[in-house]
Amino acid sequence: MLRIIVIMTVNTIFNQKSHNLFLVLLLISLAIFSGCKKDEDEPEPPIVFPQEVTIMFENLKPEGIEYNKNKQTFLVGSLTMGDVYEVDFEGNYTNFTSDENLQSSAGIHVDYTGDRLLVTSLDPMAFGGGKNIGGLNVYQLSTGEKLNEVSFLELLPNATNITPNDITVDGSGNIYVTDFLGNVIYKIDQNYEPTVFLNSPALVGPNGIDFHPNGYLIVSNLFANQLVKIPIDKPEEINTITINDELFAGFDGMVYKADGNIIGITSFETLVELNSTDNWESATVVNSKALSSPGTTVAVTPEGNYYALLTDVVSQDVFTNWVIEQVEF
Repeated sequence: MLRIIVIMTVNTIFNQKSHNLFLVLLLISLAIFSGCKKDEDEPEPPIVFPQEVTIMFENLKPEGIEYNKNKQTFLVGSLTMGDVYEVDFEGNYTNFTSDENLQSSAGIHVDYTGDRLLVTSLDPMAFGGGKNIGGLNVYQLSTGEKLNEVSFLELLPNATNITPNDITVDGSGNIYVTDFLGNVIYKIDQNYEPTVFLNSPALVGPNGIDFHPNGYLIVSNLFANQLVKIPIDKPEEINTITINDELFAGFDGMVYKADGNIIGITSFETLVELNSTDNWESATVVNSKALSSPGTTVAVTPEGNYYALLTDVVSQDVFTNWVIEQVEF
């Protein structure tokens, strides 16, 4: 009988200790889970976007700009230096590319789906008839590694000018590049094979370009103060988009936004937003704001901020300060 009582006592003590240990482990697990859940549920702090960013770089002459949401930095090209530079909100810059073959760059385009930065490559004397370089360079967005270099020189060997200017990508990953003075649009397929997509008298200074998810390109005919609509499967059916508003005089660079509107800089002096209710057969100006000085194109952040690149591409003066200005309608 005494033996049974001892065994029961020992078992009771053991069970009590096991129970207490279980409770301790349970409480520790709950504390860890609670901490992890708090970290998961805690929202990221909002990005504090600057009103303007000043780049101190003598004779940089940037013509193209993009915002890289992955690193919260701007990317700018350079007509004079060629390379693309990564710029933080304080104006500090580093080389995104260090490519001796990239001697002059105009438009640049971020392709998040393909993890690519697409950069037009020009002869430094392209706007004076230089034709030794003319194409597109492709870099990995996440690393800066050069992936490919595509030349347009053999496509139109008798062309007077070869001036690759702006870039877009369709839903299949094909690339389209406007040639501003050549009055053509090039296409680069998924294997990086280039062709002439459209060579038409209807192209008059094709500059800004973007892809619409309904299967067509919208292109700025800068010299004609127009936007044109070009089906990617039937480019010969190019049509002028009707815009009856004196505030619009053609775009240099432009962006098709997530809300379906298009925003761009017109006459190098005003940021304009267009809206269409008929699948871009026509459009109306819904917002406009004068820039503080001449500009070329605009970058749009996912949060809806508009940043104009203030560059006087016509002036031959050598500038040191280059401003990226936030514009609010």
